[in-house]
Amino acid sequence: MKHYEERIDLLYELPIVELLDLWFNRRNGKYAVRCTTGGAGEETVLWMTFRQFSSFLRQCTLHNRNDGLYARYLGLNFIYTVFGEPIRGSDYRLARCFDPVTKMLHRPVPIPLEVPAHVPIDETLLDLAQD
Repeated sequence: MKHYEERIDLLYELPIVELLDLWFNRRNGKYAVRCTTGGAGEETVLWMTFRQFSSFLRQCTLHNRNDGLYARYLGLNFIYTVFGEPIRGSDYRLARCFDPVTKMLHRPVPIPLEVPAHVPIDETLLDLAQD
């Protein structure tokens, strides 16, 4: 008799490259972290309990250039985030903008740039062709 149930007991980690969004879902009482994972930049949503999310925020503040954050999975179930090998181009700054009291993400407002009055252009770049 064949068993068609497959148990996935594989433990693996996905590199978290960049944080895209953070929010709290009032329906299920969980926090969500939308991020790009892996080398190809696939988007993934990690659903976290309060304990997992507070640990994740702490890891983001402790992050330095020598560490990367990885989402550890057991089969299809997310367990928690761990430090690991450095991840090129990783960016976890958005975690600093999440207010745990209001459970809201307050995105930073970019500094307005002034339009320069005059931009000098090198004469070698000018198109001197005659029609």
